[in-house]
Amino acid sequence: MHHQTVRRPSFLPSPTHARHHSASDVPTEVLDEHPEIEELFAPLSQLLTGEKMQELNARVDVDGEDYTTVALDFLQEENLIPD
Repeated sequence: MHHQTVRRPSFLPSPTHARHHSASDVPTEVLDEHPEIEELFAPLSQLLTGEKMQELNARVDVDGEDYTTVALDFLQEENLIPD
């Protein structure tokens, strides 16, 4: 069985509260081959604070909203994608 090595991109904070942490681990070989990934995700990681993640998660878990709708709303509100 092959275990893939993963590395947390340097722009991401350490996952002290993993339940509300915005980052996903990226395979080391992917970051090595595509270092621009860190640059692309930096603005998003700065916007997805623990408080913001709790708010977004509550919209899904408590209010019953569809996670796709919540994600699209967030991205549009932050002008990361067009309306």
